Amino acid sequence: MGRVFLIILVFILLTMLSQIGGLVYLLAICIPVKRISQFFIFLVLYAITSYGIVPMIARETGRVQVRSTFISTILNRNYVRPDLKAVIVDMENVNCLDANFPFINGFPLFPHLSHNDGYKLDIAFRYIDKRTNKETDQIPSWNGYGIYEEPLPHEVNMPAECERKGRWQYSLLHYITPQSSRENYKLDLAGTKALILKLVANPSVKKIFLEPHLKSRMAIESDKIRYQGCKAVRHDDHIHVEIQ
Repeated sequence: MGRVFLIILVFILLTMLSQIGGLVYLLAICIPVKRISQFFIFLVLYAITSYGIVPMIARETGRVQVRSTFISTILNRNYVRPDLKAVIVDMENVNCLDANFPFINGFPLFPHLSHNDGYKLDIAFRYIDKRTNKETDQIPSWNGYGIYEEPLPHEVNMPAECERKGRWQYSLLHYITPQSSRENYKLDLAGTKALILKLVANPSVKKIFLEPHLKSRMAIESDKIRYQGCKAVRHDDHIHVEIQ
């Protein structure tokens, strides 16, 4: 019973993280070899499936890959509709983060609430390397999230408001993201604003999520830029883009 429970738990976890990982795991453990060998078999099967099979099938069903972070790529969280890829393909200095899984509309992409149909994409802010005082293509965290641009004392503080409402998940990514790299990077406010204005100007873009204090700080006026609400997670560490 204990082994069955463990198998179910691992299956659920791998499915939540990568969509296909659970199925690959079940296939690997069905091969009659020692457990250590099953682990390596899983890694090989997962690599073959993720990099060889999944992209071809996804393309036929209407989703394509965008260049993203290492973690988003290996977990198959970098798939979008071709129309969304067209929005960012000609834009310079775009670091894509989580997008969507390759298959099945409505399949949840934890911890996101709406990344489930191929029409959503997260994009990293632009940063300045404090060591050189120059713009950089690097981002300050391993996954692109969790390094928040906190509200200033005079700005609207929705993180504090959501915390008062008991929304514990709102700042969750802060606690699983090392903050030490903050010392080497600072927000490129002008570069990030220019990036957002390009997205706003694109007629295909219907909605952008950004924390209210950053919208105010950047002095951007657009009905496309909205607040995502306390039920989601913070958006002062990335830009959320939707085309539908």
